[in-house]
Amino acid sequence: MKEKTLKLVKQVMEALCIPYAYGLYNQVPGEMWFVGDYHEESRGEEDGCSEGSFLLTGTARTYYSLELARAALCAAFPPVEGRQLMEDGAVVSAWYDGALPVTTGEDDWKRMEIRLDVRCWQWGRDEDQENTENRENKSKDKAEKKAERKDEA
Repeated sequence: MKEKTLKLVKQVMEALCIPYAYGLYNQVPGEMWFVGDYHEESRGEEDGCSEGSFLLTGTARTYYSLELARAALCAAFPPVEGRQLMEDGAVVSAWYDGALPVTTGEDDWKRMEIRLDVRCWQWGRDEDQENTENRENKSKDKAEKKAERKDEA
């Protein structure tokens, strides 16, 4: 779930042209940048759903810049329908869940935390993988038996 969530957030941040990194922003900071952090809250419900939240912490020279970024992220991750990524037998959905200004103790820099609610549904991957391996093994066994019969003839 984490990998797909990271991929979804990165795609959106790149599309919005918002400087972003997961965990640690190790580039020369500009006027604004965001750092992502993922929190998994529960694993594997009966319906295959895992839940978590994604925290985007933005730092900028002005709250206005952060508010513009917040509005863009709210539009990109609509609170009702969310944004989805479907891949490899899984669906990741993320919704805007709120924002909170955070004090930095510095006059030059402002900070805001933006929360996304994340859910992932995964189904059939293990079974599909096992079925594929079984089919491959059966095909291999048939080929070996066929080769043995030719050798015997």
